Amino acid sequence: MLTTCEHCNQIIKIADYNDHKLRVCEKKGEIRKCPRCHDPLHVSEYKDHTEEMSCLPIKNPKLANRCPLCKLDIPPGEMGWKQHLLS
Repeated sequence: MLTTCEHCNQIIKIADYNDHKLRVCEKKGEIRKCPRCHDPLHVSEYKDHTEEMSCLPIKNPKLANRCPLCKLDIPPGEMGWKQHLLS
């Protein structure tokens, strides 16, 4: 399953969306990763987001994936992505 990056309009796999925003996106200089939930955030949102501390802490990838679109934890591995994205 694919999605379009909200920052650069490149089409990418949903499972790779957060990594794209942090490492590949042409706007990556405007993005910072939350140390608690690991979501990529625009620098204008980062301070408020990290001070609130209301986000879900990231789980070990062996236990769960986190969907970058809905922010829910889903089963780990490729099957977890397939199950989540097709349901």
